[in-house]
Amino acid sequence: MGVSLFVERPGRANAISLEEWRKLVADEPDLRLRAEPYAAINPKTGEQVLLPVGDADSEMQSGMQWHPFLRFAQGKLVMEYQPGFASPDNELRLRIASISRTLGAQITTDVDDEPLNWSQSE
Repeated sequence: MGVSLFVERPGRANAISLEEWRKLVADEPDLRLRAEPYAAINPKTGEQVLLPVGDADSEMQSGMQWHPFLRFAQGKLVMEYQPGFASPDNELRLRIASISRTLGAQITTDVDDEPLNWSQSE
């Protein structure tokens, strides 16, 4: 099981709203809400399985392709932590940091209680 990354505001009263997230995605040209289900392969049968899209799962454009990005879940944005996030100039990391600043949120993981300091000046 992997590590989850969260973009969230401290305190339940300050949760990111679904409408706020949808508006942010709509206002950004490199983001969009995902419309197509996720495709996965059942490891036992080899069959393709389609997994439903959440209320506000997003995709980010990189080059000419769209890639799964942050998804909305219970007042926060969630994504699986990726090894490339260790690099301060990682494209996804920089975009997550920008979104966090826009929302006045912090970036955390389910492994450590301390927020990640992903400022662009690192």
